[in-house]
Amino acid sequence: MVEIMVKCENCGFIKWVKAPRYQSYTSCPVCGRNMKLKAVRGGKIKVVQCPSCNTFQATKSKNRFKCRICGRSTEMSKLKVYASVDNARDASIIVRKLNSGKT
Repeated sequence: MVEIMVKCENCGFIKWVKAPRYQSYTSCPVCGRNMKLKAVRGGKIKVVQCPSCNTFQATKSKNRFKCRICGRSTEMSKLKVYASVDNARDASIIVRKLNSGKT
């Protein structure tokens, strides 16, 4: 089983999915259509978690990440990237869902 974050191409809903490697589709809980299991990645804006205060934030940084909450600075290579998207709207949705605990 692998855990990936997927986005419904029909309604834009984003969710975490635990699926076997051979499974390629799952149904969207919002619109009911099939969602292709393809990870949300490849963009310039990355969603990361601060190792000090555990809050999720979006960043465009390539080398170092400075937390807006606690001020701690960490190298990007040491952080887990939860998602990588092309626009700030998608990053904001992902950050809000991760910080609220509803994934």
